[in-house]
Amino acid sequence: MSLPKLIGLCFILWVVWRVFRAIDARKSNIAKTKDRTDSNKSKQHKANRDSIDLEECTICKAWVARENCGRNDCPY
Repeated sequence: MSLPKLIGLCFILWVVWRVFRAIDARKSNIAKTKDRTDSNKSKQHKANRDSIDLEECTICKAWVARENCGRNDCPY
């Protein structure tokens, strides 16, 4: 093998290595984006799940989450 062939082989190996690194970086970037999207969806789902329906107490007119407002005649 001559010196130009060794240099050419090294160059080809370097190019292939860079291509695979670019593909790997792209895959990890896509995975991170997907994780962020899934995280945002789960946060939205959690926010929807954690929401509370408030109702106005007929006695004291306070907005309560179906809990006793502290008065003896509270309907909740």
